[in-house]
Formats: sequence, C-alpha cells, structure tokens
Amino acid sequence: MAQLSLSKQRPFFIRIKDNRLIQWGLGKRSLKDFFHHLDVGEERALYHMIAEHNLVLVAKRLKDELVVICSNNQNPETILKTYRKRWNIERCFKNMKSQGFNLENTHMTSLERLMKLMCVVAVAILVANLIGLNQTCPFKKSVKTPLYSFFTMGLRFLCQNLSMDNIMLLIAKNVHIAVSEG
Repeated sequence: MAQLSLSKQRPFFIRIKDNRLIQWGLGKRSLKDFFHHLDVGEERALYHMIAEHNLVLVAKRLKDELVVICSNNQNPETILKTYRKRWNIERCFKNMKSQGFNLENTHMTSLERLMKLMCVVAVAILVANLIGLNQTCPFKKSVKTPLYSFFTMGLRFLCQNLSMDNIMLLIAKNVHIAVSEG
C-alpha cells in the first residue's frame, strides 16, 4: 500500500507498447485503437483511470512507430519533454555499453575502479560528440535527418585518426568551438 501512495507523489514516465490492452468500459481495447489516426509528428493525450490512478497516456506518431508514454503527470507536454530527456540518457548508456565502449565486457569488480572507468568513458563520449558535431554526415534522403549520430561520427573519426597528438589537438579545437558558440 505504501508503494501506491508513493506513486501518486512521485511522477513516473513509462513507455508502453502500442498493442497494450487497457480496460475500457466492459471490455479491453488496444492502445492502437485510440491513436491509429495520428499522422507523423502528431500527438494525442488520453486521460484514463487505471487501478484507481488518474493516468495520462500520451502518444506521438513517428515515421516508423507510435510512441506511447504513460504517466501520472497530468500535463501532456511535460510528459513528452521529460521522456525525450530520459531517452537522451538511455542513448548515452547504450553508447557506453554496446556501441563503442563495450563496458559490459569489463570484468572489474572494484567499485572505485568502475567509477573511474565510468568517468573516463563519460569524457570520451563528450569528446566523440564534440568532434562529431564538426563532421560532415550523409543524410537519409527520405526524412532528411543525419544517417549517423554525432557520437558515431566522432567515434569513427577518432578511430581513423587515432594518435595521441592528433586527439589532443582535436579536443582542444572542439572544446574551443563549443565554448565560443555557447
């Protein structure tokens, strides 16, 4: 019971599958039924009581999928903004774990060493992103978005030009550019 009252006080933002069934009247309906009409870029909020909780289901149609977020926050704009920030953090962890630094392959057990490694990798991700900002990236023709992330472009550039002298020059140049533009 303490968890239920806690969930009312702390906001949560959970992505759920669009084929999820929810109780609606006397039967169950798929979330797709409520959001199938959305065009790319369109959003819709559905207010619904689930297990005695007033929840908001916010959906946004992307090119290839329908994103549905469930929250106890009653402001649909806040829900999408918060989830977008969370997604950036998820992408950062993906870069750490499997798309460049393979942290999951480490066999370290010392918490102190793991913390140091995480700090080094966080700086490396920052450096890769800064360098990637200055790289020319091909675009997907259909949606006019970059084919690769800034991180991927920067990491590829670093791997191709990997010498300590070159890396230090690139870091200095890109940190200067980021500071002068900010």
